[in-house]
Amino acid sequence: MFKCLLITCQVMSIIRLLLTNISANSTVMYDNDDVSLQCCTVVNVSDVLVVNCSSLKWTFVVLRCLPVSTELLVLDNNNLTALTNGSFHTLALLRELSIKSSNVHRIEVDAFLGLSQLQNLNLENNLLRDDVTSLSPKTFRHLTNLKQLFIGYNLGLSKNLKDAFVYTRNLSTLTMDGSKKLQIGSEFSLLTNLYNFTLYCTNVTIIPNDSFVGLWNSRLKILNLIGFDNFTVDPADFDPDYTEFNDDALQNLNSLETLKIVNCRIGNKNMARKFQHFINSSLHTLYLETTHYTRDFYTPNLTLEDGVILKSTAKYLSRLTLTHFSWVDSNIFAIAPGVVSSPQWRHNIKYLDFSKNMMGWLGWRYPLLEAVLLQKLKEIVITSLNPENDDSSSYLGLHAFRKDVAVPSSVCLGLNHKPNLNERNIKHNFGREDSRFDTNLNTVLRNAAFSNATIINEPLKNDSTFETIALSEYTSRAELGSISERALFRFSKNPPYPGNSGTWTFRMPPALRVLKIMYTFRGDNNYGNQSFRFFQNANGAGNLTHFYFVGNSVSRCTGRIMGLTNLQFLDFSENSLMVSSFFFDDFPTVRFLILRSMKNEEFFQRLPIDRLIYKLTELRYFDLTDNKLNFLPTNLFARNPRISHVILSKNRFSKLPIYMGLVLNLEFLDLSGNAIIYLTREEMSSLTKHSENVPEFYLALAENNIACVCSQIQFICKFHFLTET
Repeated sequence: MFKCLLITCQVMSIIRLLLTNISANSTVMYDNDDVSLQCCTVVNVSDVLVVNCSSLKWTFVVLRCLPVSTELLVLDNNNLTALTNGSFHTLALLRELSIKSSNVHRIEVDAFLGLSQLQNLNLENNLLRDDVTSLSPKTFRHLTNLKQLFIGYNLGLSKNLKDAFVYTRNLSTLTMDGSKKLQIGSEFSLLTNLYNFTLYCTNVTIIPNDSFVGLWNSRLKILNLIGFDNFTVDPADFDPDYTEFNDDALQNLNSLETLKIVNCRIGNKNMARKFQHFINSSLHTLYLETTHYTRDFYTPNLTLEDGVILKSTAKYLSRLTLTHFSWVDSNIFAIAPGVVSSPQWRHNIKYLDFSKNMMGWLGWRYPLLEAVLLQKLKEIVITSLNPENDDSSSYLGLHAFRKDVAVPSSVCLGLNHKPNLNERNIKHNFGREDSRFDTNLNTVLRNAAFSNATIINEPLKNDSTFETIALSEYTSRAELGSISERALFRFSKNPPYPGNSGTWTFRMPPALRVLKIMYTFRGDNNYGNQSFRFFQNANGAGNLTHFYFVGNSVSRCTGRIMGLTNLQFLDFSENSLMVSSFFFDDFPTVRFLILRSMKNEEFFQRLPIDRLIYKLTELRYFDLTDNKLNFLPTNLFARNPRISHVILSKNRFSKLPIYMGLVLNLEFLDLSGNAIIYLTREEMSSLTKHSENVPEFYLALAENNIACVCSQIQFICKFHFLTET
């Protein structure tokens, strides 16, 4: 069989070179056997044959080059223009087909003939339109088992697609473009199994109260409304009696559990009025992003007012029985008392995310003060924009570190060998940037070909190794007295910062595991000789495992932080703080310590680094990126035998800064972006010896002016991988 495939593809390659001048290199892998073909990449994994023919400049589908047993076929980023009749008729076993971004503007009526087993079809980002010559509803009549159809980001394809639902009654997942007047009519009642529905609303300008009437009796659980590019409201001319987005537009979504609305800039107050019909409903996850007024309108007073969320504004939101709530990147300046701590949220909410807003500007942080009242809260996120790049998400910290991830061979300078297409490499090459490195390769490939980052496939949660980066500022023991709405608009010239001494006590909800504060405390905040005490009960804040305190302009904090008895992850990056030498002694369980880009240049000059981590005997991951360091103590890590990852990129080291004899378990050393010109014979000898004892060891030396020839050293990586941002 292998010989036949080889001969067939060699003949096809000659024909293509003569007729279309198309060539491509590829590899076929059947378990441990590699065979070179001239068409696509074929991988047999877990008894599933996956063929990747993307980015080959194909103008038509070359069936003779495809194994008839193909089950997953990827044709993305080609120039197919048209799918002709019988394009896939020999692939009777095909279950998943992706043809994204391939300039397809015409699909003939029998193009999918023979694909009765097809379950997933992705036609997004092509040139299909409502024209029978472009796409006939009968085109889908052969896809009787189709369950997932991704066909959004085309040219106004709506009517013909709706007429095709009579043939695709088994659809459970659908993405499509919304029409100018959003109308999900009676034809959607045919999709009795529809579970996950995404509408790309680029062309939408009107959302009437009967927009989703066709779903009133459906079992739809997840709805995503994405990208209202032509949908804007001028706050100066806003008429509450008439709006392009009717307050009752969502009334027919009786079974909905997850709702996501992105880039619908009708104003925060207007958006908050849309959820009255979800009170006492099954909705448990609500994600709102970029809902503030557009910046094109010069209305600073109205913009500021819209950014203050009062109890009257959130009267419907606070009555929802949500477990997950996110309202991000929406110019929220302040949230009034009582909004977060409503009775419904106290007993249900588990995840709160107010990231990339502006609450640090005015100093009102009532969600932090009230978090202690939320009995089931596990994560709370409140961040302001990064003042340097206007993006609080640009700091990713440990986003790529996983125990099951190794640097693929393709990223290292080896012996000019071809990278193997093993499972780990395919996860890196096919997986999305934010993938969780699923152990099931078939699932990874399916996610790469058929999922979209804007689609919520399940409630907002994080199942990564270390929990979601959740963010909660300190919950202070402070008076939560009533405050008038007018007073909320007054800028406080004297925020309630502590004096030069004393102890701040922060009460936290019993379930809280992740506390995150980023770019929220503004100004030169001198906390003096303060001590911070975190507690939930007599045993302290023992459930907290992750503490992020990044970019908060704190200039001095010489006291202690007590009560975090089970802390595993600690990030104090981008601060100007000065701490005592015993500051980290209270966190003996910390495994990951991040001190990137410290603003105080004297931080590491006054405090010996080896003393800072003296009692961190469980430390695995240590990040000192961008601190202008050129020297490290020779005994560093003498008390940290478990250290496995050391990140020293963007500093000023000119030689190997650590003694390899003290880091017997080191798997990754990042020295990229330093001033290393060469490695001495002694350094190379110690590195080579270490790599023999730790076979998975990798050394990153990108952006150094290395003069030696290192291409034969397999543990030296070509580029920065694990700490790449």
